Amino acid sequence: MADPSSQIILSQSQNDSLKTIVTPLITQYESHPLLGPNALVYSDYLNTLFFTDGGVFGSSNLENPIGSVFMMDFESQQVKPLAYKCLAYPSSLAISE
Repeated sequence: MADPSSQIILSQSQNDSLKTIVTPLITQYESHPLLGPNALVYSDYLNTLFFTDGGVFGSSNLENPIGSVFMMDFESQQVKPLAYKCLAYPSSLAISE
C-alpha cells in the first residue's frame, strides 16, 4: 500500500490467527526519505514492485521535476531507481508481462 502522506510503502499480511498485520516495507532510498509514493505495480513474473514517488500533489511539478520511479526486487530486497528525481509528479504505472 502506498501512503503518500506518511512517505512510505506498507506491506499487509495475515498471521496464523488471520489477524491483519501492516508493516513498513519501503521508507527511504539511499538514506533519504521518499517524497510520497502513490502508484504501485507488482510483477509476479519478476517478483518486483514498481512504484512512483512524486510526493503530495504539487511538490513535484514542471517547474520542480523531482519525482522518481523505483523498483524493489523482493529476492535481493534492494530498491533501485528507474528514473530518479527527474519527473514532474509521476502518478501512474503500467506493465506488461
